[in-house]
Amino acid sequence: MKTPQFLAGVCLSLVATFGGTTRSDAILPMMEEDEWLGYFVGVEDNKWRFGMTSQGKITIFPIESGGKVSAHGTKFSVQAGVQEVMPNGSVVMKTTDPESLTSENEASLRFDTVTISGEATGGVKFEMYIEQRSGFVMIGGKVTDPGELKNPRFAASVYLPKAYSRAKPPKSAEGDEREIKKWQKKQDRVLKKDKLSFKRRDGERGGFDFLEPVLLDSEEVNGKDGMSEIEVECEDYNGRDFVFNASPNSVMTLSNGKEARSLANGVRISWHQEADKDPEGKARFAIKGK
Repeated sequence: MKTPQFLAGVCLSLVATFGGTTRSDAILPMMEEDEWLGYFVGVEDNKWRFGMTSQGKITIFPIESGGKVSAHGTKFSVQAGVQEVMPNGSVVMKTTDPESLTSENEASLRFDTVTISGEATGGVKFEMYIEQRSGFVMIGGKVTDPGELKNPRFAASVYLPKAYSRAKPPKSAEGDEREIKKWQKKQDRVLKKDKLSFKRRDGERGGFDFLEPVLLDSEEVNGKDGMSEIEVECEDYNGRDFVFNASPNSVMTLSNGKEARSLANGVRISWHQEADKDPEGKARFAIKGK
């Protein structure tokens, strides 16, 4: 059988990004079904697909109308693992040893919860949990042995890539400044309709379109205590909306660089447990496409 297009790159080079890993050795079990070859677990409906490869690489694919999933289309990369909180408040994502990743669960599309154990830089050991429930995929975890780290915590993030990266004026507009400006105005109207909305943990709600520059990584946006709900509506993500929730005892924040930029240039949604309030790793980062 022919390998589906969205898996072509995966089958050729299964390089992990689980918590910053860069090795390509197969560690976790993998499914052998042609459509999911190389994957440890996966979740799919007619709106989106979530998959974690046997090396721990996690990717989200918005599904196009008609059910198409393309390796060269829009996809969101997900990182998960251990962060160390430094004395100055900055955080460092520790590099996971790919050879340490193990699970007693079988590779499958049919699961309630899977548990993955691993070890990262500094000898820190952790468990990661992936659940599927009510259309959501939920990620959580806990540090089981801090090793040499003073202040570790489990964390995850999703990177929403640059939108409309393939959009360009029609060939008929080449060399015609007026036609190019008309095209740009039309494109700006599209960006104005795309939205990111949020609810902070202090109860305040807000949001931005994808056109106007904004600095997300600021207290003005994230507040002092971070966010509990985020929703993204962008036509270029195959017309799919995405919802991100932080359960109690966990926090989300937004970032898009060190300078104010349009959200169309990319957004990172970061989540972490509040380790002191969540020693058992029950907090979850919930994700859903719709």
